[in-house]
Amino acid sequence: MKIIINENRRERIVIKWLEDKYGGLKHKVSKDYSDLYYFMKNGYVVMDYYGKYGTLHAGNGIIDFIMKTFGMDRDESKEIVKLWFQESYGYDVNIVTEPTTTTMYNVWRAYTDK
Repeated sequence: MKIIINENRRERIVIKWLEDKYGGLKHKVSKDYSDLYYFMKNGYVVMDYYGKYGTLHAGNGIIDFIMKTFGMDRDESKEIVKLWFQESYGYDVNIVTEPTTTTMYNVWRAYTDK
């Protein structure tokens, strides 16, 4: 059975999912850059925010999950993550990016293994 929901309701559902899954995360400040924050879950970095540029790297397949589960395109998914992050954590976000699996996850893994 297919359930039809309007766009506003869908956005609220996605924001609730983000808050349930990633709300209230503790963050650590980078030792090398004072405006780079690592948001941790279960000992691993799942997002990072670079205040100098207002860039949020949303890792852990967050964007892809929203796209597949809630039927949003990539730009819509990034925009809703941006709005949620700004509201939940109070940081201004200019752009949401996704880390490349080889580069960022290796950096995050190196950071979290220390």
